[in-house]
Amino acid sequence: PADSGGKTFSELEQALTGQAANREDLAQKARDLHQWRKAIIRRTMHERG
Repeated sequence: PADSGGKTFSELEQALTGQAANREDLAQKARDLHQWRKAIIRRTMHERG
C-alpha cells in the first residue's frame, strides 16, 4: 500500500529487488518486506470488516 512508511509500492519494489550490499542491508530488506506484508494483511482485514 501507498502508506507503508511513506513509501509507494514502486519505491519498496525498487529497494527490495536490488542485491543486498551486506548482512545488515539484507536484514533491513527483510524487515521492510515484513512490514509491507503486515500492512497489506491489516488493510485486507479492515476492508472485510
